[in-house]
Amino acid sequence: MIYEFNKLVAPVGRKRFFEEYKGKKYLVIKGNEIKDHFSWKEFEDYLNCIDMNGHDRMPHFQMVLDDGDKYCKRKTKEQLTKKEIHNYWQSGHSAILTICEFLNKTMYRQCQEFEKVYGPGQANIYCSGMNEAECFPIHADSTDNYLFHTRGKVQWHLYDAFAPNKGKVEAGKWRSNKWMLDKEPKADVFTLEAGDILYIPRFQYHKVTAIESRISISYHFHEPFPNQRIRKPWLEFVH
Repeated sequence: MIYEFNKLVAPVGRKRFFEEYKGKKYLVIKGNEIKDHFSWKEFEDYLNCIDMNGHDRMPHFQMVLDDGDKYCKRKTKEQLTKKEIHNYWQSGHSAILTICEFLNKTMYRQCQEFEKVYGPGQANIYCSGMNEAECFPIHADSTDNYLFHTRGKVQWHLYDAFAPNKGKVEAGKWRSNKWMLDKEPKADVFTLEAGDILYIPRFQYHKVTAIESRISISYHFHEPFPNQRIRKPWLEFVH
């Protein structure tokens, strides 16, 4: 199901959402019909398109490596083969499909609904194949995030801490959690499952632990700005 923004935040109401939650604190919305946003079959089809016939069909693929390091297909000099990616996946490393809303019209149109309220954004899909698979360490993002949990269960840590100066620090440094090492701030810890949606305001620190195999879609967006681009409509080529 594709959710209009007002319907998505209906449990608290649009007015209350913007007054109490937007940019201030997280919100959990339970029991949504979002299973059709992405499936395990689509995930397998995606990975099998990597390096097909020598062409770079999936340049934005990422994978969490040991100790939270990240492999980025577009930026990393030493490229992993499809077999190496498969081996990482089988050994418990999470995969991230970034800028992937084009993979089906449900995700694409969900982005369109968010962009009626926000500026431009995208969908990233986070996939873990087993319990306690490698995921990113504590971090913050520069965009508002709406996490659609379509498969499996995950444990969330939402920290009572926002990125220093709301991101106005040395470029590339504000995501770091090193300043937390001496004393980790208080966190709300809870488990979400398929059908749950989590709103995380930009710059709030968080981390996730996979409890079982899972698919979570991060729909994340910048604030609106004048003359922003308008996403082209999804056209029905087959009737």
